[in-house]
Amino acid sequence: MAPKTARDYARRLSKFEEFCQQSKLVLTSVATTELAALEFFDHLFLEGRGAGEGVKLLSALRQSMGAPGRSLAEQWPRASLALAGWRKLKINHTRLPLPIPVVEALAMTLASVGRANSALAILVGTDGYLRPCELLDIRHHDVFLGLGDPAMSLHGIDKPSILLRPERRGVPTKTNVFSDSVVMDGKIWPWLKDVLRKEIDQGRGEAQVFPVSQKVLNADISRGMKLLGLEGWGATGHILRHSGPAGDILAQRRTISEVQKRGRWACTESVRRYERSGQVGARMQLLASSQLAYIKECHETLGAVRMNQRRPIAPPPGLSRFNTRDLKQSRSSRGRAGLRGL
Repeated sequence: MAPKTARDYARRLSKFEEFCQQSKLVLTSVATTELAALEFFDHLFLEGRGAGEGVKLLSALRQSMGAPGRSLAEQWPRASLALAGWRKLKINHTRLPLPIPVVEALAMTLASVGRANSALAILVGTDGYLRPCELLDIRHHDVFLGLGDPAMSLHGIDKPSILLRPERRGVPTKTNVFSDSVVMDGKIWPWLKDVLRKEIDQGRGEAQVFPVSQKVLNADISRGMKLLGLEGWGATGHILRHSGPAGDILAQRRTISEVQKRGRWACTESVRRYERSGQVGARMQLLASSQLAYIKECHETLGAVRMNQRRPIAPPPGLSRFNTRDLKQSRSSRGRAGLRGL
């Protein structure tokens, strides 16, 4: 190995080990090191770094841990799959969380085209800061929606919550933890727990609450964003985990420490990036007045729609003609409608 390459590998390994120490991630085996690498990939991705950073890290790890002759896919199968997905994403758009009003419009759009289950999944994933694999793994038995007894609420034991990756199924979270939980406290959407309650049937036990694959969820999100004229934003299911905390911090619904606890981030630095989320709100300035008008209508009516008090509102057909490039090139022709109060 050339001295320059050796120095580069040493530098990358040092940064990775520092991240793992801050995040309390263990590196005791190839399996746990791969899980830690996946978490580090997530950190790099949201910092806007390219997939090449991940490739170089895996090469450095492979060299330091032995078996340098094996391919990356053989030694790091999950990390290699993550790299493949990373390469496909448009970093300049996808790394930015979606503004909460856009999440609402996306959910409304999907409900209007018969994809109500995916619409609810998007809301739950955003509210709970969930990874797609965690979101789609939720079973009916994993959801506790409270006893409906005010006396129990006074004692703090009646809070609706979702159990993530319970130990009985033998599959840990991405950070190798069993039985994490997220409280559905209704800070973004007070009506969400009531909507979810209608979907839960304890008699269905281990059946999935959202019986779709990540591929199908991503396809639904892509379809909805296209109908909104936002296909160029490149949203996927993974961005939901980051849209919730960014929105909560922008709206001052939660503190940094509260976001960190809710998102189950061990490293504070992983959460600090959401303090720099001004671009999330600034993206709204790229939208046409007709897009803003529909988004505002969705914000005002989504709760009633999800509670079956009115029918879903489909986006105007003209919205789908917009895309990110068109909007960037035609600012002068856009209306100046705002979303104050959202």
